[in-house]
Amino acid sequence: MVLKNGEPQIVGPSQLISLINLINRTGSPEMIQQQMRNLFGEWGIRCSVTGDLVPLIRMKYWNMERNEAYRDANIMFKRHMELRELKNHE
Repeated sequence: MVLKNGEPQIVGPSQLISLINLINRTGSPEMIQQQMRNLFGEWGIRCSVTGDLVPLIRMKYWNMERNEAYRDANIMFKRHMELRELKNHE
């Protein structure tokens, strides 16, 4: 779920990709970074483990198979190990 100012918003992957492609065509890395802050500065996604709001501009850790977002590498690693342990007990 994508949130803006704490409220759920419906934004599909194709919409985000279109926005990112538009931004990438506009100029220098500094300009791209500023446009990303302007577009996504208030937008975020909830960490699947902690529930913390992760700003989209800072989102780096995602499990595509499980469609889960993670706040940071440590949380992602812990979740990976948890899922691995569950799989081993099956």
